[in-house]
Amino acid sequence: MLAHLSRIIKDSSSNLLEERRQLKKLELGEKEEERRMEELRQHVEDEAIAEERRRILEQHATLLIGFLPPGLFRNMAEMSSLPENIQAQFRRHVPIQDDPDLWT
Repeated sequence: MLAHLSRIIKDSSSNLLEERRQLKKLELGEKEEERRMEELRQHVEDEAIAEERRRILEQHATLLIGFLPPGLFRNMAEMSSLPENIQAQFRRHVPIQDDPDLWT
């Protein structure tokens, strides 16, 4: 009888351990999925902000030349999305970090 009871306790404890392992694995999977969804949401939000920033600069850049701070454009690629005439005006008035003409 004691051996039978001991075997039942071992079986139930191993089942509990297996259930806990499975629950932990599910929790980790859910957390990973939440993290991926958050990264995707953040990426979409960053893209929307960047697009709105470009749109505002295209609309209002000519009126703001001379009033915009240095470093407004992080690199030349950001400026390349603007029309050529606006780019030329900005090159004269606003230094850009990776502008090769800035260092010569």
